[in-house]
Amino acid sequence: MDKHVYAKIFDGVVDSVSLQVPRKRIVVDGELQIVDDLDGWAVVPKGVFCGFTDNGDGTFSPPDPDPVNVEQVKDEAQRRILALTNSPDIMHCLIKQQNLTARGVELARKEVRGGLTSGEQEEVRELETIFATIRTIRIRCAELEETDELPADYTDNKHWA
Repeated sequence: MDKHVYAKIFDGVVDSVSLQVPRKRIVVDGELQIVDDLDGWAVVPKGVFCGFTDNGDGTFSPPDPDPVNVEQVKDEAQRRILALTNSPDIMHCLIKQQNLTARGVELARKEVRGGLTSGEQEEVRELETIFATIRTIRIRCAELEETDELPADYTDNKHWA
């Protein structure tokens, strides 16, 4: 197996990458032969991919990442809420939130009628924490959406606390 990485570079940008020696088919004396075809190919370091820029000194730089868009931020908010509710998808998440809301109403009614046990009081605190966290995620999402430039590290917890 070849240990080199080969790249075709056009206008200073890697256009094609091959992990095998580039080859071509030629006919010699009426016979088809497969021969190495390094014309236009350069040996490059492992980890170089299409779109990388040739810095001219044997090093390569990855392309600039695409700017973050609002859909990515919304997806991150949804991912966080799904994780918080331990839900595999949005439908299960909504059902869980609906069930938690219904349980909260039951506990509120019971509290008005005569009080809650210590276990039920703890359950109320847990429900309040879950809904406060969901509310915070939604607020942070809205705040991020309103910024002029969405941060590249939008998935970092510092943007969601």
